[in-house]
Amino acid sequence: MEPSLSDITVNKLLIGEIRERYYRYLSEQASSFQPGVRVKVSREKLVEIVEQSFDEINCDQKFDRSITRSFQICGLDPWTSILEKVSDHLDSLTTNRVYEKLVRVKHQEAVIFK
Repeated sequence: MEPSLSDITVNKLLIGEIRERYYRYLSEQASSFQPGVRVKVSREKLVEIVEQSFDEINCDQKFDRSITRSFQICGLDPWTSILEKVSDHLDSLTTNRVYEKLVRVKHQEAVIFK
């Protein structure tokens, strides 16, 4: 199963933020750990960590806008002109020499097989 755009953009950011906050919480509680005893985190604390992470990402996206740009480039943002952003992205790829070479080679192969 291929990952979706939301898996790549949104979930990656959210999981990273949750992981960072969780490890920070564990490090704050390290003095109360006992060797050989499983560390337990309350459901309330875990929900708090997830909510704080979600709020942090929302706050960051007001300035960063990386999630919005990802959806725009793929033509999946319902609030923008789909064709405009997709064509801008495709035009930007032609400035990449490696991509341009791949397109040229692919075109030559297509001509040969006709």
